[in-house]
Amino acid sequence: MKRRLIAILMAGVMVLATGCSANVSVDPDTGVLSIDGKPVNELMKNIDPDVFKGVSGSENSIEENDTDEGGSDEKDDDITEYEGGLRIAYPDEFKNASGVVDAFSGDLERGVYITELQYCGVPEEWIKEAIYIDDPDPEDVQKYKDTQTVLTYVVSIDGDRDKETLEEILRDNLPDEEKDGFSGKDLKELCKVDDCTFYRVTTFDGRRVENLDEDFAEEYDKLYGMLDDVLENAEYFKPVNPYADMLGKKIEFTTTDMDGNEITSEEIFSKNKVTMINVWATWCHWCVEELPELNEMNEELAKKDCAIIGLLGDGTDEEAIEEGKRILKEKGVTYLNILPWEGAVEDVFRMESWPSSFFVDSEGTIIELPVIGASMDAYEETFDLILNGDESESKTETVTEAEPGENPSITANDVKQYRVYVTDTEGDPVKGAMVQMCDDSTCRVGNTDEDGLAVFEVKEEKYTVHVLKVPKGYKKVTEEYEMPDEYSDLHIVIEKE
Repeated sequence: MKRRLIAILMAGVMVLATGCSANVSVDPDTGVLSIDGKPVNELMKNIDPDVFKGVSGSENSIEENDTDEGGSDEKDDDITEYEGGLRIAYPDEFKNASGVVDAFSGDLERGVYITELQYCGVPEEWIKEAIYIDDPDPEDVQKYKDTQTVLTYVVSIDGDRDKETLEEILRDNLPDEEKDGFSGKDLKELCKVDDCTFYRVTTFDGRRVENLDEDFAEEYDKLYGMLDDVLENAEYFKPVNPYADMLGKKIEFTTTDMDGNEITSEEIFSKNKVTMINVWATWCHWCVEELPELNEMNEELAKKDCAIIGLLGDGTDEEAIEEGKRILKEKGVTYLNILPWEGAVEDVFRMESWPSSFFVDSEGTIIELPVIGASMDAYEETFDLILNGDESESKTETVTEAEPGENPSITANDVKQYRVYVTDTEGDPVKGAMVQMCDDSTCRVGNTDEDGLAVFEVKEEKYTVHVLKVPKGYKKVTEEYEMPDEYSDLHIVIEKE
């Protein structure tokens, strides 16, 4: 199931999200330049290069103690940590490179992470002078884009899933012209940590090197030749989505709409099965550009008792609010837009990339991982996942019905999955119940299918289970259930209203 990517490997640059970064960077998908945390709106429509804090020896290197969304987080002076599950101690040749060595991590879908190591064949000082300015020359921007190359990709998949499964997921996310050139032989296993296996993707190594000047091409070849040792000596850990702890949390607030009318979260969310909160800003080019499509989607979602609302993240002063009103009118937006309450942007939604979209149920409970960046495909896929569940071949197992009126029972199984069966008091399966299963760090959500079954392909350990939402006509379930540290079936009986 594709989540945040339409293609992961295009023209030698991995596309992770179309959004505006709040850090010092020029995002490859958004074209948004942010300097010292302040986005430069004038550049948004002209710049489409790719800068992230890297590992070359400069003020933007691993010597800093900074964290970028999807990027690196320094743990000490010699080791750089990436969200994708790597800690790398770079040799001096990488840290002191004449070009710029960068890396970027992000999740492809739940339990699948990818980290790209890049090399840019221009000096970092040139980037500062030519790109980090108010009005960069378009030729310089193009030069910068042309000199970006790929060193390698490292991808991980958890749940003890095999190489064939990963191959299928990666191919599914490639553009059509890339699919035939990719196969499982391009996945070289690096190591295994718990139920998570790491691979090096070799298919796209060395792209666009022909654009590099001779000296930088030689340096690229030298660094590329050292990758085997770098990756062999890296430390690997199971990655966790940075937003995983949001699942199951309830959002409650009182704020105003764009015209100053007071409105509460209960008023907003209770009207719909699922509401997508699209957090945007007036200065974010891609936020603004997707507004007409969001408006069209909202009209279609109304047929499914779902909705989109906008949260103007920078709507904290009259000037920004008026600009927001102007943009909404110009783009023809008719769905509700609200203003931020105290802590909304920084604490509740932890905004680092713009736009970001969060999905809540009728009570304001976050029920799915957010979509980071502007992607209509990802919004549609997430709504589909929430409303229809994740169809799985594993759900073809015969359902063992719980006895009507019995308390929930738990029985061990031998299918290496946790399964939750939901039936009513007459023994009929309940389709569309939203079930959440949590361990100490992560919550996963699934919807029951026509057999009343939700399947969770996770490792064996203790979990708690909640029924977050029941279909219309059934009583709300408030109980918490415990799954043992062995694969089991949980049978839950719910009552009709």
